[in-house]
Amino acid sequence: MINYREKYETLKKNSKKIQTLNSILMLLEWDQETKMPEKVGDFRAEQIELLSFIIHKEKTSANYEQSLNALVDFKTHKIKATDFDEREKSCITTLYNDFLKNKKIYQKRLHWVLRNGKLQRKKNLFYFSSPFLVKSWN
Repeated sequence: MINYREKYETLKKNSKKIQTLNSILMLLEWDQETKMPEKVGDFRAEQIELLSFIIHKEKTSANYEQSLNALVDFKTHKIKATDFDEREKSCITTLYNDFLKNKKIYQKRLHWVLRNGKLQRKKNLFYFSSPFLVKSWN
């Protein structure tokens, strides 16, 4: 039998990690707009790209999906457990909807880097170079 409470706590822990990374990203972006010296723009762009990529990978990771799948029926989109209060159900629903949106973005959009006229990808890790980042929004 699945311990729904344990799965919920795991999901909260993973979500907190993602939110922490998002807050770091927002701080980098704020600093870029307000206090950052002009000559470090390219490096800051690389930092933001890498952190954005890490956040997206965390939001669509197998571990995150497993935690959600234990709590939500992916076919009916309904929460499996009945012992959660309304706040917890709302949290699960929001995280589930965000996960589906991020997974769809990851699957439908092409994330490649065009570097020196060549598409490069190694071991399922994308190499970023800010001036050459290409995203297909089809």
